[in-house]
Amino acid sequence: MPLLLAVAPLAAWAQQTGSDQGTVPRPVPDPVQGGWEPGELQRAAAAWSAADGASSPAQFAYQQFRAERNLALEKGKGQLHPADLAKLQALGAQVEQGGDAVDAAVVRFHLAFPEIGDAHYQALAGAAQRGTRPDLLPPLLVGSVLRNDAAAAQRWALELDRSKSIPPALMTVAEDLMASVEQGAVLFTAGEMDSYPLWVLQLARSRRKDVQVEDIRLLDQREHRERVWKRAGGTGAAPGDPQAFLKAFVRLPKAKPVYLSLALGNERLKPFISQGYITGLAMRVSLAQVDNLPLLEERWPRFGKATQAGPLSRNYLVPGAMLLQHYRRTGQEQKAAELEHELRRLARAMGAEQELYKTGVLEH
Repeated sequence: MPLLLAVAPLAAWAQQTGSDQGTVPRPVPDPVQGGWEPGELQRAAAAWSAADGASSPAQFAYQQFRAERNLALEKGKGQLHPADLAKLQALGAQVEQGGDAVDAAVVRFHLAFPEIGDAHYQALAGAAQRGTRPDLLPPLLVGSVLRNDAAAAQRWALELDRSKSIPPALMTVAEDLMASVEQGAVLFTAGEMDSYPLWVLQLARSRRKDVQVEDIRLLDQREHRERVWKRAGGTGAAPGDPQAFLKAFVRLPKAKPVYLSLALGNERLKPFISQGYITGLAMRVSLAQVDNLPLLEERWPRFGKATQAGPLSRNYLVPGAMLLQHYRRTGQEQKAAELEHELRRLARAMGAEQELYKTGVLEH
């Protein structure tokens, strides 16, 4: 059963521009704000590349930067390949040459991420004093987390929640992801689509503040990585590679229960399969055996099962398929029939029905 990586959702912020041709593409939104289909990303990048930006070339370059970044993240499964980074740096230079200071601050933040210094953050915070554009809020939130500034993190989480720019489906996924982990756990997440809604849930809505949410991308920053390591009782230097970090983290004597978001995808989850137990939209990594099937039976009916959350929605099919196999194996025919019907409906809404037939989860 494939576990699907979450990258690059989008949505719109409201500033419109003019052009000599009179036709301007829709402004490009941030990854956590909806519109994450690959076809949409390609069309947005192509539209801004072809648009006539003679009247405001820097502003057009900013929109191209955002469109190309989203497309590159989708292609790279959350990572920027060198060729894509070079292209973004060239577009960023155009923004810097004559663009709006706010646009330039956002560009510099994304190009430096996750090595965010005080200068990057202060430039964004200064820009926010002129008005908290929705495209500023996600960088400000993650920047405050990297700076270990709890007060600022809460402020920007509240602003992001008030902006209503996170699709409700992503908030439903965040609630279901939290419901998949036990009290006092550490939950490692994949990126913008799962991390930011979880922080909003905790900091703006005061939900499940017992869970320590750690965006795996931030482990690339040494200071943050060492802080997470020491907080869990680690001694000496923390392993620099995120995968090596996770393997060592699980074995720390004082480590809390460790969970990995299914949005991390097959490649990152694969090394932990032998010690992994699906508990919903997360996988519990434990050296001791975990009886996860009763947990799945209890949690599955309570999940919101959002079908409009892009690639994150497909992660519901993983616990659903496991539970269906359990019912079939134990001869619980009525429960199996009901769950198979539900999975077929969910998969159809997500465009994944044929995949479940091919893998044998759904029977013809």
